[in-house]
Amino acid sequence: ILDYAEWTHDRRLVDAVARIAEKLAAHELSTLGSVGYFDHFTDASACPNVTTELCDAMHWMRLSRDLFLATKEPRHLDRMEEAFFNAFLPGIFRDGTWVAHGTRSHGTRQDTAPHQVGMKYHHCCVDNACRAWDHYVESTLALDAADGTLYVNFYTPGKHYVGRDGDTCSLTIWDGYPFADKVTTMI
Repeated sequence: ILDYAEWTHDRRLVDAVARIAEKLAAHELSTLGSVGYFDHFTDASACPNVTTELCDAMHWMRLSRDLFLATKEPRHLDRMEEAFFNAFLPGIFRDGTWVAHGTRSHGTRQDTAPHQVGMKYHHCCVDNACRAWDHYVESTLALDAADGTLYVNFYTPGKHYVGRDGDTCSLTIWDGYPFADKVTTMI
C-alpha cells in the first residue's frame, strides 16, 4: 500500500498504513520489539514471555522503514532499530551459517526451524534475513532529495554510502555502538 501511495501521491493511504502500525504497536508490540506472538496477533504486548518468528520481526522492520520513508517520523526508525537488536539479531546464529525460526524473550533464545514442507535445509526466515540486513544497512544513512540534508539514522559501525545524481557520500562510524555511550564519525 505504501508503494502504491508513493506512486499515486495519495496521503490518505500513508495515513491508513500509519494507523494500522499504531494499532499493532499498541496491542501487538512484544517485549522483543517485534509484533505478534509467534506469527499470531494475540495481544502479544500483554505477554512478558514471548516467542517471535524472525519473519515477524523482519516484516515489522520493513514496515517501520517504509513508514519512515513516507512520513519522516523518527519513531518508525526507533521501532526498526529495537526489532533489529532485540528480535532479529538474537535469531542469527553466531557463526552466520543459519537463522533461527524464532527467538524468545526468556530461556532459549533460538528455536531452530522445523522442517517446513519437507525442506530440510530451507525455511522462509533464512530467505528473508538477507533482505532485513539490507534494509537495516540502507537505513543507516538517508539523503533528503529536496535539500541534500544527510541524516544518520543508526550508529552501526562500518563504512556507509548514500548518493544522489551520481554523487556519493560516505560516512564511517566506529567506537562500539550500541554498547558504548559515544560514537565517532568521519565523512
